[in-house]
Amino acid sequence: MSGKRCTNAADFTRLIQARDTPIIIEELLTTDIEDAAENLKFLFENVKAIPNIQKLHSITVLKTNEIECKVYSNIQPKVEAQEPVNDQSCVIGQDTQLSWKFSGIGKPGVKWLFNNKPLPTNGRFKIADTEDGTSTLSIRQAERADQGIYTAVATNSAGEAEARTTLSIIIKPVIIVNLSGSLQIIKAETMTLRITAIGTPKPGIVWMKGNNKIKPIDRIHETTQNQYDDYIYTLEIVNLQPEDEGEYSATISNIGGSLQSNRCKITVSSTSL
Repeated sequence: MSGKRCTNAADFTRLIQARDTPIIIEELLTTDIEDAAENLKFLFENVKAIPNIQKLHSITVLKTNEIECKVYSNIQPKVEAQEPVNDQSCVIGQDTQLSWKFSGIGKPGVKWLFNNKPLPTNGRFKIADTEDGTSTLSIRQAERADQGIYTAVATNSAGEAEARTTLSIIIKPVIIVNLSGSLQIIKAETMTLRITAIGTPKPGIVWMKGNNKIKPIDRIHETTQNQYDDYIYTLEIVNLQPEDEGEYSATISNIGGSLQSNRCKITVSSTSL
């Protein structure tokens, strides 16, 4: 189709006043045309409202009060991302945002779901949509219960599209049961040290003797047990020898942070107390 191209409201105002050619609309929203029409009331006075669509193809001024509009057909929404799923994480207590961008003609409306149900109704959740089709869900001061699957569903008259984000809530490690300050153990017996901690995801542990990392060997064993939300970390040294004396500690960490345990001074005695 021949005609003069229009990419903004100013172009629209100028070209429609000329009334001598079709106007080809490019990325011009209905609101832009409505704004321009305020300055052209003599043309629009007896004209029906332009349909509530996202994009127009062309407008031709036929008479002073007669305008012909041609519109694109509605196009089903589409997720503007390589994959319509992703994973995201947030430290508990911090703010986070989930965003998806959709395209479509007419402009899709977007609603958000949490674990396939409507979002919780509280002041911590806020949704903002922009003209480019981006919908953003903001979560203030994330809580453990916010962990789950968030789905953005974009809908127009041609169909719908959805995108999912799996949100993981990170809990920094916290030591519940720490090491004692000192222990005296008889030679050839078994030394057992335990630390209990919580954290999400599961914290890892590095046992230390002095400033050196302990490496498991035949006499040295490390185990981890899960009890509800607690993780119990155990270091055992069997057939304890004088060279095993020293200060023992551990570093516990996950992606949320790390912390150091107390130091425990181990003394090896030759006889029982």
